[in-house]
Amino acid sequence: MTITETYFEKYKEKYGSFKVATQVFGDNRLVIWKHFKYPSKEYDSFFSYPNEDATDREIFKDEIVIEGDLPFRRLNLNSAVIIQLHYLDTKELSYEKWHSGNKSYHFHLFFPELLEYEDKDIPLLKELIIRWIFECDRIVKRCRMCEGVKKNGKRCFIIKNRIDMSLINKHLIRAEGGYNFKSGKTKRLLIKRNKGVNKIPLYVKFMFKNYHKEKHTYHYGKYLPNNIKDMVCIHYFINHSFNDCRKRILIILANVLQDKSMIKKWNDNLLDGYFSDNHINYVCKYHSTYPYKFGCKFIQQTLNELGLVHRLCGSCSRITKSNSKVKRIEFDYSLAKLPKKKHSNNIHERSE
Repeated sequence: MTITETYFEKYKEKYGSFKVATQVFGDNRLVIWKHFKYPSKEYDSFFSYPNEDATDREIFKDEIVIEGDLPFRRLNLNSAVIIQLHYLDTKELSYEKWHSGNKSYHFHLFFPELLEYEDKDIPLLKELIIRWIFECDRIVKRCRMCEGVKKNGKRCFIIKNRIDMSLINKHLIRAEGGYNFKSGKTKRLLIKRNKGVNKIPLYVKFMFKNYHKEKHTYHYGKYLPNNIKDMVCIHYFINHSFNDCRKRILIILANVLQDKSMIKKWNDNLLDGYFSDNHINYVCKYHSTYPYKFGCKFIQQTLNELGLVHRLCGSCSRITKSNSKVKRIEFDYSLAKLPKKKHSNNIHERSE
């Protein structure tokens, strides 16, 4: 029995069936995945050869995965050492430390108490726990991922080390022993610490309770900002770089902004030219003929995968009841200033 199969069987006893996936085709720009339920007849027939297993699995409801997304393995290694010694060990948490097989390191922590909460509250609770681990309590003030915020003269550890906050949602992660198609190596266990059952700190429970008292109310898919300049999500998209959901964000920007030059500047300055000009031209041309603008429901699905829905949708200042199919409205470009492109000799690798 392989390492992956051993862990899958353990998770089956605890959670029942769960989602797994494997890469069936891919290159630097296009990856095709095949998804399964484990256990299932479809899974057994597809992986019929010995020592063949799925490469990825879902992140469970009571599981928190901490992963630094810096561009080089050496930088992620330094970050992982600090996470382990300065944060996890000092707080006496139980965890497993894995090398992904490529350039990143994964810390897997389980908090059984999370199973008692509703699914819609899990992303916020996980984010609060991560911020408690890294001693950052600014989410109640709706800080945009702590950008520009300094604590004791230093930038927040989460931003400085590019901790992947999208993993607080329903997301796939490299399975234990899973094969990495980029490096040809497998995910391997480095350290296992057992300090007992991890419990949600009272501080996190207090923050969670107070956040729900203070946050703005909003409704998925039923409301649309009455002007694009009030759409906090669009301003966030056009001014930030992303490692996940880039194709969907491009579609949203093409549909809402209708400005090919601004989208190309965003692609060149913040994504380092991830999309080709031909691809951007095709997407923008298609959406220029599409008569309706995307509503909140579609955009919130992307925000939810990025772990931003609580932060951005909750801070929308003007929301009025309206049909999601609303004619286009002019965008205030002065509110979406793009940063100047920084020239660098560093080679940016794609994240895991």
